Amino acid sequence: MKKNYESPVDMLLDDDCCDNIILVDENGKETEFEQLAVIPTDEYDYAVLQPVTKMDGVADNEVLVFLIDADNDTLVLEKDEKTVKEVFDEFQSLLDEQDG
Repeated sequence: MKKNYESPVDMLLDDDCCDNIILVDENGKETEFEQLAVIPTDEYDYAVLQPVTKMDGVADNEVLVFLIDADNDTLVLEKDEKTVKEVFDEFQSLLDEQDG
């Protein structure tokens, strides 16, 4: 039985949920994403998501990193390249652990 979630943040933070997430941008355009991982850091939690819906400027196998702003119940695309690299490296490390 599917749960009804208040927001994509609720979906991400539910360990039992692996449903795709639909995010709506500032122009009202919906984009569907596959949940890949939630990566906690010392300061924040991040979501690693892969677009299911085609996005301009995003390759088919590319993933995006979003800051989970639980206080405001939103996901914010992380634009700081250093942070994105750190989160992606941690995500890759988790994948390597699963494979090994």
